[in-house]
Amino acid sequence: METNKQSHPILYSCLALVVICIIAFLSLVMYYAWVQKYGKPMKKNELYERFRTKPGSTKKITHRVSAIKTPTKSMIHSHNPSFGKKDAPITMLIFVDFDCPFCKKAAPGLNNLMDTYKEPIRFVFKHLPVEYIHPEAKKAAIAAQCAHEQNAFLPYYDELFANTTRDENTLLLHAKSLSLDIETFAKCLQSPHILYQIEQDLKDAITLDIGGTPAYSINQKKIEGEPSAAEWKTLIINSLQ
Repeated sequence: METNKQSHPILYSCLALVVICIIAFLSLVMYYAWVQKYGKPMKKNELYERFRTKPGSTKKITHRVSAIKTPTKSMIHSHNPSFGKKDAPITMLIFVDFDCPFCKKAAPGLNNLMDTYKEPIRFVFKHLPVEYIHPEAKKAAIAAQCAHEQNAFLPYYDELFANTTRDENTLLLHAKSLSLDIETFAKCLQSPHILYQIEQDLKDAITLDIGGTPAYSINQKKIEGEPSAAEWKTLIINSLQ
């Protein structure tokens, strides 16, 4: 009888340990699933905090230029829409948030830049949807990437800036207007691999310490803001020297 009494605490301890292990395992599985869908919370919070500046506090300067230590070529991924020669003397990374009013304002100038400097510059687009400020920006980024998978990034890019409605029906109408495969496009909007691509771009933005959109890099220089046509010309000439 004494032996049986002593065995109960040991049995209860073993059962408690098994329960704790099961709970820990399930917690890890849930966390992994969350990260796969939404990204690492610390990284996202770090990005969102960087964009909490109130509109009234924006400084009255056209743009800021600073040096980049991390090689920007490592931030060009296979999923990034790229235009121009890979061996061009200048590589420009373009971080865009489709719901950012400053990105919309800068878009026509960027289009002119691409037309004027298509020979010396390789233009690479990267997504920076800041959901903290623009809750539907990621929807637009996903749709733009889906359009890119059908070789229609730039036309869809123009559609997104022309129409700020982000419901799925409107996003599909944009695709239809560009004669994209609607069934493929609709499936793509729900695809987890597109979310992963955007998450990679967000991490690159954090690495570059980007503090607002629009933002660019020319080789190893970061440009934040909206340079004028003349200022862009100076930046490009300096990069060619």
